[in-house]
Amino acid sequence: MALIDRLDEGIDRASQFVAARARASGRIDGGCEGRALETGLFLHLVRARGDDPRCEARLAGYCRRYLERRRGVARGLDSTVSEIICAHVLGGELSPAQRVALDGTLAKFDHPTRRRKRAFFTVLLAELGVISTPAIELSAARARRSSEQRWVSVILTSLRILIACQRGRAGEIGDDEVAFIRAQQGDGGGWDQHVLATIVALIALDRLGRAPDSVARGIAYVCRQIRRDGGVPFIADEDVWVTCLGGQVLDEARPSTCDLNAVARYVASLQAPDGGWAFSEGVRQTDADDTSVALTFLGRRDPVGHREAIRRAQWYLIALQNEDGGFPTFVRGAPSEAEITAKAITALRASSASHFGGRIERAWRWLADAQRDDGSFRAEWKLCATYPALHVLSAAAVSDRGELVDRVRAGVRASLRAWRRADGGWGLRPEGGAVHLLSTAYALAGLATDRDGLGRIELGRSVALLLEMQGRDGGFHGAGDSLGPRPFVYDVPLLASIYSLCALSRARRALLRHVHSGTATRARPRPRLVESSTTRARVGAGARRASEVWAR
Repeated sequence: MALIDRLDEGIDRASQFVAARARASGRIDGGCEGRALETGLFLHLVRARGDDPRCEARLAGYCRRYLERRRGVARGLDSTVSEIICAHVLGGELSPAQRVALDGTLAKFDHPTRRRKRAFFTVLLAELGVISTPAIELSAARARRSSEQRWVSVILTSLRILIACQRGRAGEIGDDEVAFIRAQQGDGGGWDQHVLATIVALIALDRLGRAPDSVARGIAYVCRQIRRDGGVPFIADEDVWVTCLGGQVLDEARPSTCDLNAVARYVASLQAPDGGWAFSEGVRQTDADDTSVALTFLGRRDPVGHREAIRRAQWYLIALQNEDGGFPTFVRGAPSEAEITAKAITALRASSASHFGGRIERAWRWLADAQRDDGSFRAEWKLCATYPALHVLSAAAVSDRGELVDRVRAGVRASLRAWRRADGGWGLRPEGGAVHLLSTAYALAGLATDRDGLGRIELGRSVALLLEMQGRDGGFHGAGDSLGPRPFVYDVPLLASIYSLCALSRARRALLRHVHSGTATRARPRPRLVESSTTRARVGAGARRASEVWAR
């Protein structure tokens, strides 16, 4: 079977697989797998209360299987902390080697949020009795400052409560701090569908001995989130974001069996009063990431029917843009991020081809300043180094050509080509390693938008490799790479299929560009041979000689 035929079949099967996850309402179910961090912490809480032995057994079984799988595997900060927590709740002790690994991985973690993350990990480990209480001071004002997203303020206030309790100073916690945490609890018992934040808040309130009704509702909420394998997820789901992204990718692909108008109506119905979107139903904290993918989808699907939602979303994004020209994820003034800035550019261009030129130019200047010497960008919300490259190249594809955009695009293109493996795939990180499904999908989808991205043979090899990874059910199944809290990895299984479908759809268009380019080259007027009248006469006389005359 020719590659283009295999590609068409692969696109159709992947499109059907993704579309089958859409409900009649238009919502696409992405799911979120259980994780060791939340499972171990919740087991600690449930065991301390002694409320539910059956729940304890399920959670303990997950932790035990996790440790068995991790035996002998290389460790980073996420796995080091998760292994320590799971081992401790199962009765183990912190070994000297584990303490060295913990200190080493904490020291190596380099991110603007590293101080906050260090406090988070060490306070929780102290609460479990793994280490002693850290020498951290956290004021009530710092815990609840307005420059943080909602669940961060809930987590920091909860950590402040735990620090006070560990030091025997629980009386220092004011009623207003408990009231603040309770006020953020949703009707379903969780905090913004953020299961980790919910567990941390529950541990703090239970340790303080306050708000027993909130604790009971919260525990019931987390119990409802336990997956079939006994694991507890990082978040309940991110189905608003998955629906926006899935709708956008299905719209780019071949005709879908999914009612994309219903998907668009579902997305539009969830726009928040501030004009933005949150990652899941029931979440009050909106962000630039969800808003950008929603705006891109609505702007391409039905710009007239959704013009009011589009207008409000545009102004939401503009209000978030930082002074430096970049876009943060949650609140203005937080550090700008490359992948979010690129998504915002794409959204503003997709929803309005002629407006926001000055804003977009400032965003490109920030991207140019943030670009590394090798042409890459730091990944923020994904583990794969190829993820920000996908979005910067996507933004460049819809932006006006210019020296700045072309320079950034060329750098990104060069970095992806340099990281490409001989088999046509990409590893998790630039230094190589085994081929990674999502990393390959990101890189291929990005390069396919660029006319100079990959040659025809290179493109065909990468497409063939990705098609080899497609499952019998039409979906793509690989390790997740989403981060939250950074650097902890969580897995939304449907994303592997959505991004692979995106890569295949864009690669098909790129292959057709190569074919049409080759056809156009062959169709150019070329010198051709004709016979003169003298030659024809000689042929009739039986003395055939070729008389060649060049004609154009």
